[in-house]
Amino acid sequence: MQTSAETYPNNSTNISSSDSEQKNTKHKKMYDGTQVGNQFVQYFYSSWMSNPDIFTTDNIIKPYTKIKHNNITYEGLDFIVFLKSVASNGLEFSECKWDIIDSGSRQIYILVTGSIANTQGTGKFSQSFMISFTGQHNASAKSWALVNSIFILE
Repeated sequence: MQTSAETYPNNSTNISSSDSEQKNTKHKKMYDGTQVGNQFVQYFYSSWMSNPDIFTTDNIIKPYTKIKHNNITYEGLDFIVFLKSVASNGLEFSECKWDIIDSGSRQIYILVTGSIANTQGTGKFSQSFMISFTGQHNASAKSWALVNSIFILE
């Protein structure tokens, strides 16, 4: 766990200096949740339209990753099969809007709404994501995985 040199004001008079340093150290966040969320949304939808297999190559989809659509849950590689079945008729997302909330405990929740079109027609969709931090490979490369998603097509 990394910490910064910033500390909270010491409001207690009965704490030793070593205890005070440990209790008053402010933790430095290792990522910007909004930036990670924005990058994930753009990556997910562009990859879904062009090459859903990249999710397994990039290790975004894990064996435990789930997506639920029409009361059916697809897990692991079945998740990819579902994405491909939707993309097989051509796929385009537009007018997408999303909101992101960072849990502060290395999980980010995202809700996306927009329009979806393929050769069979157009419609509105909503999709939620929960992504989770899975580790840091080096000083600049952080790894995230999709834990679960709910996809609603109207």
